[in-house]
Amino acid sequence: MPDLQLISVFDRRRPSRFCMASTFVSCDERPVEEHHHPGFLPPMSMMQGGCTVEEAHSAHPAPDKEMRADQHEPDQRTGEARFFGRFTCEVYARAEDLSASDWRRLFPGFPSAAARIHLNERAGADGFVFRSIVVKEQGRVILCVPLFEMTYNLSSVIQGRARAFAVAAVRWWPSVLAPRILGVGFVGGEEGRIGHARDLDSATLDAAWDLALEALEALAQRIHAAFLVFANFTSESGRWVPMHKCWRFTQVKSLPYCTLPIVYESLEGYLAALSKSTRKDLRRKLRQAEGIEIQRTREPSPWLDTMYHWYRRTVERSEVVFGTQRREYFEQVCRVVPGAEFVLYFRAGTLLAFNLVIVTPERLVDQYFCMDDDLGRHYALYFISWLENIRYCIAHRIPRYDANQGAEHTKGRLRVEMIPSLVLFRHRNPILHRLLTICLQRFACHPPDDLPTAQLGLGWHGPRAHEPWKPRGIAINPQGILSEPS
Repeated sequence: MPDLQLISVFDRRRPSRFCMASTFVSCDERPVEEHHHPGFLPPMSMMQGGCTVEEAHSAHPAPDKEMRADQHEPDQRTGEARFFGRFTCEVYARAEDLSASDWRRLFPGFPSAAARIHLNERAGADGFVFRSIVVKEQGRVILCVPLFEMTYNLSSVIQGRARAFAVAAVRWWPSVLAPRILGVGFVGGEEGRIGHARDLDSATLDAAWDLALEALEALAQRIHAAFLVFANFTSESGRWVPMHKCWRFTQVKSLPYCTLPIVYESLEGYLAALSKSTRKDLRRKLRQAEGIEIQRTREPSPWLDTMYHWYRRTVERSEVVFGTQRREYFEQVCRVVPGAEFVLYFRAGTLLAFNLVIVTPERLVDQYFCMDDDLGRHYALYFISWLENIRYCIAHRIPRYDANQGAEHTKGRLRVEMIPSLVLFRHRNPILHRLLTICLQRFACHPPDDLPTAQLGLGWHGPRAHEPWKPRGIAINPQGILSEPS
């Protein structure tokens, strides 16, 4: 199998972006003309006797050199240009920079979530920075690794008596217990996903992952992220996670995703499928909630202040918190995301609860449910909203109800299927990684014991599936240029 060589490249067209390029070095290499890409360095054979990166850019300027007043080119570029091949690896400011056609091609079966992901990036959770690593083969996007960056308090995932100790220890050891995290995946209740072209052979995808992981390591070093995380991948969404390259990561079970196949002809049919005690309890709750009025709307403005207050209170009470959405998210979601709507629950004209759902022909996604603490609990509005969502799915022949993560015990009584998920993490300090591995495996919140473990990387096959990947020390200097150590 040919080796990959890397060069450091600065893309003048987008000074905020850094990129690197690679090639297969093999005896049947293609003509250099096929490797050339406008705006990047040409192959070494196209340079007269070799030259520096600075000289190469002078000889082959990018087609678009206009820059905003607040942008500037690096004062100094390091490294020699050695080779330019058919792959480029770029870090985009956000996944939204992908074209709609690229998104549909890389994330087939997941197009309805694109608007949600993009809204999260524009108006989503506080404290997050979103990026994506994009690998191209001769200008065509073949791999997209969505990224998020945040500071995360690890004490929030500790349970039992150790939690109080962890909360206190954060004040004394914030760099370890509240580290900067560079994560792979999506936020906002989405499964972790990675997009790739489905027509790739395994060797090409393997090579693309080599570049993506080099960029991930370099970016983590640049932003001083102590933790690298692959967040909430299921067996299906993590089918092409390169586990043979993630041998230094530790696997930890995450909260499962809950889904309910709608195979019932009526709401009574669903109730009949439940246990006798659960069915009796739900019927009692339905009687107690008589007089509750349900309204569906895409214009939440009149109630937005109250709804966002409830949302913040819900987040504050949650045991595990992974970011807090901004108010702008709730303002814009119905305008931006197709199928998004608020289901409002009133009694005597007073709003008691709301449920943000996203409806597609394939599924109903239960995004957020929040309610008045006292009256919402009195009228059991969580369960009323659950039954209303099932009734809606049956009436509109929607085959699946996605209830997201959390409340596994309660949802288990309601006959959901639980899809296990995994988190892969690695602290960049090997000693701290070992220490945190022991602590998190022993004290972190765990899903039900009888839930199987998600199996990632099942799509890989062939000899390279067992070849571990080791970083070569690619770095990003303060000017945003990828370079190899001398």
